[in-house]
Amino acid sequence: MSVELSRRFARVERFALWIGAFALVVAGALAWLAPSLLAAAWRLAAFVCLAPALGSLLFLLIHRLTGGQWGAALTPFFNAGVALLPWIWLITLPLLLFPGRALPQPPEELHLYTSEGFYLVRAIVYGLVFFALGGLVRSVQRRRAAGDRVSRRWVAPAGLLALLFLLHLLADDWLRVLDPEWHSTAFPLVWMTGVAVAGLALAIVGALFAGAVPGAAGHNGRALGLDWGNLLLAAAMVWTYVAFAQFLIIWAGNLPREIGWYLRRTEGGWLGVIVALGLFHFALPFLFLLSRRFKRWPAGLGGAALTLLAAQWLFHAWLILPAFAPWSPLAGALAVALSLGAVGLFLNRYLALARRTERVAS
Repeated sequence: MSVELSRRFARVERFALWIGAFALVVAGALAWLAPSLLAAAWRLAAFVCLAPALGSLLFLLIHRLTGGQWGAALTPFFNAGVALLPWIWLITLPLLLFPGRALPQPPEELHLYTSEGFYLVRAIVYGLVFFALGGLVRSVQRRRAAGDRVSRRWVAPAGLLALLFLLHLLADDWLRVLDPEWHSTAFPLVWMTGVAVAGLALAIVGALFAGAVPGAAGHNGRALGLDWGNLLLAAAMVWTYVAFAQFLIIWAGNLPREIGWYLRRTEGGWLGVIVALGLFHFALPFLFLLSRRFKRWPAGLGGAALTLLAAQWLFHAWLILPAFAPWSPLAGALAVALSLGAVGLFLNRYLALARRTERVAS
C-alpha cells in the first residue's frame, strides 16, 4: 500500500473513531434517561455490525471454494470482517443479561432445547465456531502464501456448510424469537441473504476506496466491476425474492398468528420503511446494476453498494425495533445513536485491519 493511500485510510479511521465515540456518548446519555429502551437499541447496533462481518466470512469461504478474479481485491476486506466477527459476537452476548428477553413457550418435548441454559450454550457455541472458522481460514491463507496449494481443501466446503447451518439456528435464537408466537422456515434464509449483501457491499466500497478500478481488466481479461456488480445484483435479487416469497405465502395463508408479525411492522412509520426497502434494496440497484457502463464507474458502483448497506440497516431496524414496545422518539434517537456509534468503531477497526494486509490494491 502506498504512503498516500495509507494516510487516506488513517484519516478515515480517525474520523470514524471520533464519530463513533461521540455517538456513543450521546447514546449513553439517552440510555440514562430511558434505560428500558437500551435492549432494543443494543440488539440493533450489534446486528448491524454483525451482518457485514458474517457476510465477509460467507464470501471468503465461497471464494476459497470457487476461486475467480472477483475476490482478489476484496479479500483484504473479507479478512478484516472475519477477524472482527468473533469479537462482535462477544459484544452481543451481554444481551443475555437484559431482563424481559422474549422466549417462546415450547412444547414439553422441546423444553430442554429452549431452556435458558441451553440457549446460553448455543450462544457460546456460535462464538467458538466463529473463532474456529476464522482461524482455519487464516491458516489456509498462510499455507497458500508459503506455496502449499493443496493443504486443507476441505475448509471451504465444510466451513460453508457448517456456517449456513449455524446461521439458521442463530437467526431463530436471536431475531425470530423476538416474536415468540410467530414462526417462518424462510426467515433465516431472508436474514442470511441480507447478511451476504452487507458483507459484499462493504468489501466493494472498501476496495474502491483503496483505489481499485472497476473498469480495469482482471487476470482473465474481464472488467472487475462487471463481476462485482453482477454479484451485488444477484445477492440483492435473491434477498428480494426470498423476502417477498415469505410475505406472499403468509399473506395467502392469512392466519392471525402469522400475519401479526407483519401487522406490527406496518403500523406507524414502519410502512414507509417497507416502501424505502423496495426502492433502495431492489428497484434502484436493479436498474443501475443492469448497466455495464454503470458497473465500470467507481462512483456508480460504490453508490449502489452504499445504498444497499443503508437499506440493510433499515431492514434490521424494521426487523428488530417493532418487537419492542412502547416505541417513542426517544427510543428512535437512542437506536440511531447507538447504531452510529457501533458502526463508527466497527469501521475504524475494519479499515485498520484491511490496511495492514499487503494485498490491498494500491
